[in-house]
Amino acid sequence: MNTKQQRRLEYWEKQKAELDLTPDEITRGDRSVAAGMSFCVLRDRCERVKVREREKAREKDKEWAKKFANKVDTSAFAQHFTTEEKEAIKHWAFNGDRHDINAEGRSAVVSVIERALRNDGLNEIERVSEVHGGKSLYVRVGDLVVRVSDHELPMTPKRKNDRINGLCGRWDREVIVSDWRTISLEDYLNEIRGNVE
Repeated sequence: MNTKQQRRLEYWEKQKAELDLTPDEITRGDRSVAAGMSFCVLRDRCERVKVREREKAREKDKEWAKKFANKVDTSAFAQHFTTEEKEAIKHWAFNGDRHDINAEGRSAVVSVIERALRNDGLNEIERVSEVHGGKSLYVRVGDLVVRVSDHELPMTPKRKNDRINGLCGRWDREVIVSDWRTISLEDYLNEIRGNVE
């Protein structure tokens, strides 16, 4: 090997390290091929490999979204969700936003609970609060006010002090919707009514 080929090989080794190329990305006999290839050819080959990897990841995400969309239809609340609520949850799945899927599902459960309580007629809903994408109901059950929400309130020093002193805001109990896939509507309604074992 002459000095020109040696310099090309050294240049190739340096570029290969910078591009994070694996041996699979180069054809067999990469030393002889690499010595004769220009950097542009190698960069283009590396870009094609990266594009293939992104396509595989995208296909994997699409498969996950399809599976998750099917799970929405078989969840514990599937029969109670409206078509619009199901579609909103599936929308986040197809956009790949796993955090907002659960947030949308919890919000839909609070809406289902609100409809169930209004149909029940025994419980009086004092107030419905929708702020910054979160939803909370304040339900009167006997002499108590129960906060039903899709989110917990952050623990501030004032809230911590109030809870130590037995104060908890404008409600006596809290029911936080944490799971909409496996916990049923009846379980949440029993918890709101205080029929928890």
